[in-house]
Amino acid sequence: MDFYNAKVKEMSNADMGGGSFKLTLIKKDIKNGFLTYNYSPALHYMLGVLDSPEEMAYFVAKNGKKFVATSTLSKQNFDGSISWSGELPKFYELEKGVLVDKTTFYFPTSSKIDEELSIEGKSIYTKLPQTGTTIQIGTIDRKLGISSFKAVYQLVFDVNSGSFKVVKI
Repeated sequence: MDFYNAKVKEMSNADMGGGSFKLTLIKKDIKNGFLTYNYSPALHYMLGVLDSPEEMAYFVAKNGKKFVATSTLSKQNFDGSISWSGELPKFYELEKGVLVDKTTFYFPTSSKIDEELSIEGKSIYTKLPQTGTTIQIGTIDRKLGISSFKAVYQLVFDVNSGSFKVVKI
């Protein structure tokens, strides 16, 4: 929960013109190191986004190094429509109680994969593991939603090295 508490602190200090953000837990599976929470107001509130849930998965390497992956799920707009996140996972370590972005360390090929998947004309979608250590990255049809998810890549966590291997499916 240290990572989540750091996220809460970070968001409560953020101001996007509409006051501070608050995070509300939706799902808490501490045993498996998995959380789902919601931003209020949503991160893109000024752009008409009402609701923005996000997942967080906790990873621990054999050497004791701890970090989390986060993934935005979707954005519910004021008009009732849903926009799929279109985002790849982000990775954070905790240093002195503050989240430090380590995405380029844990996922150095993210910009290449983002570019490749964006060309397909579908929305990028990331599934973090509630159990296990493999992150699924793929595409979904914007109109059909999550039921159309097609995994294209897996980020397979190697507990011994503390790094991910990118596997194209």
